[in-house]
Amino acid sequence: MPSDNRNAIALLHVRDQNIALGGNGTAQQAFSALVADAGTASQSAVHQASQAGAVLEQIDNLRASTSGVSSERRDGSADEVSTSVSGITARESKPRDSMLNDLLNLRR
Repeated sequence: MPSDNRNAIALLHVRDQNIALGGNGTAQQAFSALVADAGTASQSAVHQASQAGAVLEQIDNLRASTSGVSSERRDGSADEVSTSVSGITARESKPRDSMLNDLLNLRR
């Protein structure tokens, strides 16, 4: 195994080649697209959960106005939605953070 910098130079040449995205982009472009997609998915999940919470609150309010359901039920349901959103966001950020750390360690 050579002890010179041939491997580092070879990696530098690969950095600018279109080896990702079906041969249409660099590894950096592919990683950037991956991070953007993960951010979009996370933001979408938070937005959908927020909308679901608002709909749930409206339904509970309507039910309470017609049947006398307590607001404690509504508050418990909103907490369940909030906990679900937190779990989704945490699951998405762990793989993204791990990939970012791996890529940053390649430069060292």
